[in-house]
Amino acid sequence: MRKLNQIGDGLNAYTFTFGDDDLNEIRDSVRPYIDEILTNPDYKQVLNGGKQYSLPIGEKTADYYLVSYGTSPLLWLSTNTDHAYQIYKRFFEAVGIEADVKELVDYEKNIVVYCGFLVIGNKSPAPFVARRLFPGSPRLYTDNAAV
Repeated sequence: MRKLNQIGDGLNAYTFTFGDDDLNEIRDSVRPYIDEILTNPDYKQVLNGGKQYSLPIGEKTADYYLVSYGTSPLLWLSTNTDHAYQIYKRFFEAVGIEADVKELVDYEKNIVVYCGFLVIGNKSPAPFVARRLFPGSPRLYTDNAAV
């Protein structure tokens, strides 16, 4: 049974369903970074767009790194260490979409998660795929794992 659902004809974008508990490890790892982005006034401007950003959050060796999507008001909270990467790799393995992904991409031996990231924004006129990462938090638009 297919787990990936194409969001529109001819689009290379898919959704899939997973249990809320599958996000727990990701939630625990990103919470300090999300809190910093949403509450520290120094980061308020990055959610406004208009400028490209590439910023460490804390130390250069921190688990996550913040990158803007050009000048759009979207931010990628991307893994910056092997420790953080392994969290997203475990998520990918837990949700069981590898067989579907194998039908969509060319590969020689295995499908490998190349990065884990969240896409964060607060300007969407209407939710597309949205999940509240934490109960009571602002709605965050997320792409939970890239393959």
